[in-house]
Amino acid sequence: MRKTGVLSIKWVLFDYYVIIRESFMERERHPGGRPTMYSEELVAELLDDIAHTHLPNVDVCNSKDHFPAVKTMYQWRTLNPEFADRYARAKQQQVEARVENLITETYDDSQDFKEVAPGRYQCNNAYANRLRVRAGIIQWYAAKKDAANFGDKRLEDKMDSVKEELRDMRNSVEKSREKL
Repeated sequence: MRKTGVLSIKWVLFDYYVIIRESFMERERHPGGRPTMYSEELVAELLDDIAHTHLPNVDVCNSKDHFPAVKTMYQWRTLNPEFADRYARAKQQQVEARVENLITETYDDSQDFKEVAPGRYQCNNAYANRLRVRAGIIQWYAAKKDAANFGDKRLEDKMDSVKEELRDMRNSVEKSREKL
């Protein structure tokens, strides 16, 4: 007797599910998403927040209700060359701010030692290792985003020597063509 009661409840719930699903399917679908509200004030505030924070773009866009979704911001970057230029400058400022923040953190020695007992201190290796890893990540990121200022100088020297070799080869090919 109990099994039939459970089955009948399941069928009733299934019927309600079918009715609700059909009512949703009959409605007109909303295109979805927020409307694009591109304005100079919004763009200026968004890019200022990007330039002066260490947060990724997703977190910046989610930080304020009136900011667009990160996907919308990337679409603006693709469709609007002026916005793309301003975005690139903001990201360059962000890299510089991150590097300056890292320099400040490396000179801060307040967390180098931790007190394990009254009057007894121990080196805080976890903090030092975490700072070393962060420094490596920020150096890599800065070199990728702004190679002219933070890139590997040896790579530039190699490129110069390769360019000289190519010039010499081009000159020798031109000389050999003149002889022919």
